[in-house]
Amino acid sequence: AVQRGAAKFSEQEQRGLSLFQIRQKGNCATCHTVNEASKNPQDSLFTNFEYHALGAPRNRALPHNKDAKFFDLGLCEPTHPDATAREPKYCGQFRTPTLRNIALTAPYMHNGVFVTLREAVAFYATRDTDPKAWYPGDKFDDLPPHLRANVDLDTPPYQRGPRNPGDRVRSAQLNDEEIDDIVVFLQTLTDGYRSK
Repeated sequence: AVQRGAAKFSEQEQRGLSLFQIRQKGNCATCHTVNEASKNPQDSLFTNFEYHALGAPRNRALPHNKDAKFFDLGLCEPTHPDATAREPKYCGQFRTPTLRNIALTAPYMHNGVFVTLREAVAFYATRDTDPKAWYPGDKFDDLPPHLRANVDLDTPPYQRGPRNPGDRVRSAQLNDEEIDDIVVFLQTLTDGYRSK
């Protein structure tokens, strides 16, 4: 509706869109693509249809996760129809979902570990700057230790955490208010959006 000129974003929604796109902030649009210049909604599908290893925390509420030896390996899962994807370098990768109607599709991540959209956005922003907030023990605990190197550590906002013991942890690229702004923007992606 906004792209067609039929609605206008609130100030907070517009800030959220900007933070969503800015590489030095959310950098969400790298994977959840948007073409703000187009008036055609089909040009903004909010996914690049690619696979990424994000290191989502283990969802201990899932029955099969009670078995410490069980891991959902994503793209390299033996049952995946693409046999070429079974190489270890693809383990832990999951397809980037569209964010259309994301406010209606809780829980979030491949394993449903996050109940709220805000938790999911905060995880992206602080996974590497505050890992203790997300992992009760080892970081990237939903992958076997020998495959944890597959997790993306370089794409912003993930690059802010330490790489080696003794490295300094930088502050997160998004503060609490900015996380809230992005969540408010994401709520505009629900079908039937009306400006406030």
